[in-house]
Amino acid sequence: MIFILYQKKLIADKKLLFKTKLLAKSGEKLPAEINSLLFNLQKKTFVLCVARDIRERKQAEEERLNLEKLQGVIEMAGAVCHEVNQPLQILSGLVDILCLDMQKNDPRHIEQNQLHKEIKNEIQRMSKMNKKIMNITKYETKEYLDCKIIDIDKSSN
Repeated sequence: MIFILYQKKLIADKKLLFKTKLLAKSGEKLPAEINSLLFNLQKKTFVLCVARDIRERKQAEEERLNLEKLQGVIEMAGAVCHEVNQPLQILSGLVDILCLDMQKNDPRHIEQNQLHKEIKNEIQRMSKMNKKIMNITKYETKEYLDCKIIDIDKSSN
């Protein structure tokens, strides 16, 4: 049936190469490449067709496309991390400056010092995550709620 669709092209060019899906005995539809050649033999016209299973090629193409997408995401994440890193450094410096202005005998100093430590810890935590994201080189996922997310620890080198 598919061959009928390509009949005019085959007659005009004497050869035809196309992709389709063929039905296997198991009922599975397999991707295939059909190479057809029209020729004459003893005053009769024949068509020789060779069907090639292209599952591996299709799978390789899909993997290549996924890698290209991942590479784009990694490059974008690296650019975002670079942009986020500067504000993190500025915040860290500003927190240090705020604490310098306070006198040690000021009763708020202890509270502010504790707050300063907590803010610095969170800034350092964000910086570590930022560095991990910048160093992502492979695609590893983990379960998170109802979906999968990138496992930053396993994905970065």
